Amino acid sequence: RGVVGDVRGTAVAMWTTSHCSGWRRPVLFRNPGDGNRRKWTMRFCVACLLGSLMISAIIFAWGDAARKSNTGRPGRKVQVVDQKLYLLDPHAPLRSKPDGAMQFLSIGDQGTGGFDQMRVADGMTKVAQRHNLSFVLGLGDNFYDRGIFDEDDPMFQQRFEYMYNIPELESLPWYMSLGDHDHRRNVSAQVKHNSKASNWHMDGQYYTVQKTLACGKKLHVVVTDSVLLEGGVYEEGLDRRFMRDYKESQSGKELGLQHWKWLRNTLANLSNGQDWLIVVGHRPALSRCQRKVSPLDVIFRNKMRKLLEGNSVDLYMNGHDHTAQILHKNRIHYIVNGIGGHNLHKLQENSPEALYKNASFHGFALHSVDCNSMTIMFCNGDGMEQGKRVIVKRLSS
Repeated sequence: RGVVGDVRGTAVAMWTTSHCSGWRRPVLFRNPGDGNRRKWTMRFCVACLLGSLMISAIIFAWGDAARKSNTGRPGRKVQVVDQKLYLLDPHAPLRSKPDGAMQFLSIGDQGTGGFDQMRVADGMTKVAQRHNLSFVLGLGDNFYDRGIFDEDDPMFQQRFEYMYNIPELESLPWYMSLGDHDHRRNVSAQVKHNSKASNWHMDGQYYTVQKTLACGKKLHVVVTDSVLLEGGVYEEGLDRRFMRDYKESQSGKELGLQHWKWLRNTLANLSNGQDWLIVVGHRPALSRCQRKVSPLDVIFRNKMRKLLEGNSVDLYMNGHDHTAQILHKNRIHYIVNGIGGHNLHKLQENSPEALYKNASFHGFALHSVDCNSMTIMFCNGDGMEQGKRVIVKRLSS
């Protein structure tokens, strides 16, 4: 057979020639139809195996060289956690806290277990090595796509403990909130996980956290359950996301009304006009993301903004919309931070309340707060700054 008779592709045809010429293409590249198909397949598999071994040897050699040289910087260590390589540099310069500010991270919509969550975890590690952090705020959707079954679900290890198993992160308290994907199964299991992991903190579906700043003032964080609050304003006939998966015992009407009452009383008690007051939820109270907003969403957002504006709340932080936004309306700042690992959403072009908006990267936010101001800096998966804004504390008598 000649080149003209071979129709199996250019790569094979280039090796084809006449038997009369006394030269035949190498055995490995023979047409599967020539001779025994099983032998050809076996030879191909052996070649692939040898190639994989060669690549593995090259990677190992590179890693060994990195451990020995580490770009010439002494004291640099390599730590492998869950098949991820981290370069831990004890000589990396730590930025001092500005004017004694308290620093913490926030992340939302991270629980995919995929590459983007891993990359964001790497970026958080780099930032944690350079800042003296106090805690981390989780803004919900901790476990995609349908939450967890119980407190021993392996996703706790796969998507939280192993994902952030770095000393600078695992030593911090993580104050977690619930998202709509978490509500699709067992939210009480996430609450019960408090007893399983020292850094996982969820004292209930909603709770408060108090920190003391260097100047003596307080930082109050009110963690809410947006899905449960949504249940409190739900009316028959309204469209509700994931309604078939929700449980009355976790997000029903009666419990939702109790949550609204608790939130009103809590904000009233903490609103002294001097201390910082932050409300955390998963669903946005204000956002300029291009995604469907249902009538129930509108009811929830309007009621939440009215409650925030009626108290001395400084900012509301949420996930859900997979974008990075800093907005300002009626003296309240709204931080949308849903870029922790899931697919990104698009932003509206017209955003009059937006001080900052971006939907081009996965990442997290670094917060530095003192008595008079809070700096919010969004970082990408490389730990690099993508945008920053300063919020000045408004004092009231």
